[in-house]
Amino acid sequence: MCLIPYSLSPLASWLFLLHGDAMKTPLDECMNLVELTEEFGTDDKCRRVLEQLRWPRGPMCPRCESKATKIANRFQYDCDSCHYQFSVTAGTIFHDSHLSLWKWFLATYLITESRKGMSSNQLKRMLKVTYKTAWYLTHRIRAAMLEVAPEKLDGTVEIPTSARMWK
Repeated sequence: MCLIPYSLSPLASWLFLLHGDAMKTPLDECMNLVELTEEFGTDDKCRRVLEQLRWPRGPMCPRCESKATKIANRFQYDCDSCHYQFSVTAGTIFHDSHLSLWKWFLATYLITESRKGMSSNQLKRMLKVTYKTAWYLTHRIRAAMLEVAPEKLDGTVEIPTSARMWK
């Protein structure tokens, strides 16, 4: 059972954070921490997944939406039309962060998978980062989740009695 806010799996949450709308992918099921580590255990793996999710038909310039070419020995692209240089993290919550993408993915997973939420102190201990970094991560991830929160339910909503946690 997935315990995700807004009934989203961690990867679906990341897709919301990146694009603002849900995308269907083969990775859309719930995953546990071991699967997360196997799937996204390095920055290169994280970057490749972000590239596939963001640009399914190849890298596109965020300014003019033209094709772009990878710059050799760098994690950046150069637009073939306007020559704007950008990376896969441009315009996302990962932009302008010196923290590894792997730690961003792990933090996003931990925050979305946590039943009662996660404090910055807990994230600090789990990721071995400073409190300032953990605070920045939690606030940026939570703000991105708020921006794309689905609409609230309206009308008659039925809740099974077995789902009630109170007496």
